[in-house]
Amino acid sequence: MQNRGEQLNRQIDPLQFGSCRTNSLCCSGRDSRCSVLMPMSTQSIQRRSSRDSISLFGNLLETSNAPLKECYCDGACITLGDCCADYKETCGVQDCIVSDWKPWSECDSQCGIGTMNRSRVIIQNAQNGGKECPELNQRRACQGQNCQVKDEEKLLREMAIILPSSFSTHRTVDETKDIRRNLRLNYPKDPLKDNINEYCVSFEIIKSQKSCEILQDNNFASKLQPGSQICVYCQEAAMRSHLGYRCTGHGIDTKPTRWSIFNQDGCHGKWIRLEKQSVNKGRCFCSKSKINSTLGIGSEADFIFV
Repeated sequence: MQNRGEQLNRQIDPLQFGSCRTNSLCCSGRDSRCSVLMPMSTQSIQRRSSRDSISLFGNLLETSNAPLKECYCDGACITLGDCCADYKETCGVQDCIVSDWKPWSECDSQCGIGTMNRSRVIIQNAQNGGKECPELNQRRACQGQNCQVKDEEKLLREMAIILPSSFSTHRTVDETKDIRRNLRLNYPKDPLKDNINEYCVSFEIIKSQKSCEILQDNNFASKLQPGSQICVYCQEAAMRSHLGYRCTGHGIDTKPTRWSIFNQDGCHGKWIRLEKQSVNKGRCFCSKSKINSTLGIGSEADFIFV
């Protein structure tokens, strides 16, 4: 009785062995019926071009009764490693193609922790065993910065910590140096922070402790006496993101709030905010100050927020 290989040798043209092209086979997905017979001893021949492989298969079959096995022309053969020699060029293997990422969405939380999303779309689906599409949606955490203080009582309880404006220069750093360069490149600024503006606030001192009179700098000691009006500069370094990028204790117009000198035990008091002014061309104008003049940032301003 003839074996199956001998029967198939007589029924099938040798040029059809191991070829998707000559058998006109290309199937999507996984399909066990999408197969072609090939001699088991000719696996190494698959590395050659499909035309050479077909010729060699034919010669081999004419001179040998080699056992047969199946190779496949379906979309799963690349994953399973059982493709016919000419599958890729015949069936047009196509990897999935996706678009570039769209910009990140706005943070879904106006104030506090939230999420932001971005997406991309499929331009060309994978075909015939090509690489499947990568993820199309991404999500990451964000911090909503539009944190307007709704409770006035909470703002009234804040205490401003201040320093003489001469300390302003110590806050200047070179972000291109050491680890700050990595942080600047890999963790870019919050978009909201890029749009913030520094500002100055004018206050009138209504109360101060006796200990403020013995400050080493008599000039600043005199500015902290009741009835004095001062200008305090809110620099970017002192702005708090959870407060919507403002300085702690910047007060409410016409309402008394508290202040304290940094690292000076006992020197604290109360003031009333007179006006808040934006910085213009590197200078802030405290229009309600008694001296009613333009104060230079960092050098002539009276104090800075900490």
